[in-house]
This record gives sequence, structure tokens and C-alpha cells, in this order.
Amino acid sequence: MRDAIALAQQKDSGQKATQNLQSGQLLYEEKCVHCHGGEGRGDGPVAPFLEPTPRDFTSAQFKIRSTPKGSLPTDRDLFNVISNGLPGTAMEGWGGVLTEEQRWQLVRYIKTFSQRFATESPQPIDLRKNVSLSVKAIAKGEVLYRQMKCFLCHGQEGVGDGPITVTMRTVWNMPFDARNLTRGDQYKGGSLTEDIYRTISTGLAGTPMDAYADY
Repeated sequence: MRDAIALAQQKDSGQKATQNLQSGQLLYEEKCVHCHGGEGRGDGPVAPFLEPTPRDFTSAQFKIRSTPKGSLPTDRDLFNVISNGLPGTAMEGWGGVLTEEQRWQLVRYIKTFSQRFATESPQPIDLRKNVSLSVKAIAKGEVLYRQMKCFLCHGQEGVGDGPITVTMRTVWNMPFDARNLTRGDQYKGGSLTEDIYRTISTGLAGTPMDAYADY
């Protein structure tokens, strides 16, 4: 009897997964295909008019991740980007348009564009670390900003005008402007303390912004 129940549950689970994928595909074709393209290669009809260009999901290069350099993002990472968008880009947040279930359905469908998701299990880094906001902590941060040569890209005053920023390009051979750190509303991965910690720790895949967790 228990075996029969387990088989029935497994069947129901498989049917639910299929339905989620089908629903995700329909949502993708309605909301996402214009930028990311039918095959997820970032080559939709409006892509040539956008800068930065839409993500090529088949390359599995995702900028916003809570996982180490070279790793895939977690499902929650993808969900958050779909929900919140990427400030400073054409990627808008869908949190106020799509239901939570619909956004999760999109996550599951987007993962089908790369086989890596079928074989890898990304593990997020610990984002719970925090340092109190103090004069001492800020002074140490300033020293690290100089030691790590962040000013070469972001500039002495953090406005993104460092001497090498004009030479930087992404792996997609697109110009890459260093972020203006004085514009917290334009941080692609979010401007909360844990968001900034995550970006510094894991980097932005495919861009000159390296991961600093090992440093």
C-alpha cells in the first residue's frame, strides 16, 4: 500500500514539474523572449538596442549570485533578479506584475537553457557576516579600498571614473563601465549591506569585477 502511495506521489510530483515548466515557457514567451530570445541566447528582437545586452542564459554566466566565483546561481538568486530587476539596465523587476508562483515557474524554465543546472548543485556563501558601522570600520574600509586598488576602476571618489575603466570589456566584448558607487540606487545587485558584501565576495561573472572572497 505504501509503495502504491509513493508511486502516486512521485507521479503527481512529475506532473506538477511538467506543468510548471510549461507555464514557465508560456510566461517566458510572453514576457522575456523579446530581450532574451527564443533559445535564451540574449538575441531577442530588441536586444541590439539595449546596453548592456540581455543575458545569454545558455552561457550560464550570471552576474548576480550568492555563490562562489565560477558557480551557478541558486534558484533564489534567479528568483530575486526576476522579482527585483537590475537597476541601471533594461531588466525590470517583475515582483509587482507576476505572482510568486509565476516567478518560480520562470526560474525553472530559464534553468533549462543550460545543462549545467542538471548536474551542479550551487552552494551559497555565508552572507550573515556583518561589521558594525563605526569610524574604525569605515577607516579600515578606506585602507582596503586603496590596497585592493578599487580606485583604478571606481575612482578616488567612487564615481566610476578610474583610469582603467575606459579600457574594460566584458567576456561578451561589450564596454564595461565601473559602477558609480555614489549612486546606491544603481547597484545592480542591490544596495543593502548584504547585497554589497555578496557582490564584493562573489564578483560579477563575465565582467572585470572580480570576486574578492579569496583576498
